[in-house]
Amino acid sequence: MDRSISYCLDSESQKASRVTSEPVLRVEGLRMYLRTQQGVVKAVDDVSFDLYPGETLGLVGESGCGKSMTCLSILRLIPDRVGEIVDGQVLFQGTDLLRLSESEMRRYRGRHIGIILQDPMTSLNPVLKVGEQVAEPLRLHQRLRGSALWSQVVAALRRMRIPGPETARNSYPHQYSGGMRQRVGGAIALAPTPEVLIADEPTTALDATIQAQYLALLKDLQQQSQLAIIFVTHDFGIVATMCDRVAVMYAGKLVEIAGVRELFFNEPWHPYTEALLRSVPRLDEDVGRLFAIEGQPPTLHDLPAGCSFAPRCPYAREWCAHKAPPVKVGAGGRSARCWKLFGYGQ
Repeated sequence: MDRSISYCLDSESQKASRVTSEPVLRVEGLRMYLRTQQGVVKAVDDVSFDLYPGETLGLVGESGCGKSMTCLSILRLIPDRVGEIVDGQVLFQGTDLLRLSESEMRRYRGRHIGIILQDPMTSLNPVLKVGEQVAEPLRLHQRLRGSALWSQVVAALRRMRIPGPETARNSYPHQYSGGMRQRVGGAIALAPTPEVLIADEPTTALDATIQAQYLALLKDLQQQSQLAIIFVTHDFGIVATMCDRVAVMYAGKLVEIAGVRELFFNEPWHPYTEALLRSVPRLDEDVGRLFAIEGQPPTLHDLPAGCSFAPRCPYAREWCAHKAPPVKVGAGGRSARCWKLFGYGQ
């Protein structure tokens, strides 16, 4: 394992557990299908997980595996003409968000569950000043107006450590660097003080120094408010630094959920998780060629009958190609979908 990852995990081991007995968000059997010219795409297929106050759940997997679609489905941001949530529950503090009307859903979206999108250049409105964009959720959810509103806008910008927040609110997004724009996106999401934050690859466009500052800022804010975070990323270094548990996605399904320390220090249960970890370059090894997972992920409108990872799996047997594996649950809520855990169906 990479020494930098090991160092991050050793640092995290000193903190007390932030997980309480009741989840703030529970996703059960979520299925969201997209309608395309090629057919029905099972973008999110039977996804289940719990998220607790003060916890960070990392959502990892290759591009196109369903990470962002899962996040958008939780907030019901998939347009009806494009896709449909066909099954499942999204329980926020016991309330099923999938059963609410659109007007009722607006009371939860932003106010209780915030989201930071991947690219601030597309998520921020280029013709509106920064202050106006931060003010919008405060007007909508907290009914603030006048001096009270602008006081909260400045406070939100200050929390994200944006220099000169009193004057920054009059700036436009294009006047900021990528890192500052991402902080503005965070200020918008966190201004109404939500209980849950979905961060969809918020550090992708940031350089290493700015990324480290941004992650430290999110951790500080989380410790102050017991904020629960779903953190979507491709970077296992970020997973080691930020997350308490990891959910690994492949072809629209969650194939493994485990604690960060379990995943890095113990053997992964699913072969795909093992392959992802082997793909992380190690500083203590001199290799001629980096490891890569053979083959390509399946097309989601034409999934194989059995395990979706079977065509790329070094452990696959004939049984794997014909029947999808069930979920095996272990101690502490760890789980995975793999026939190897069931003795290949025997």
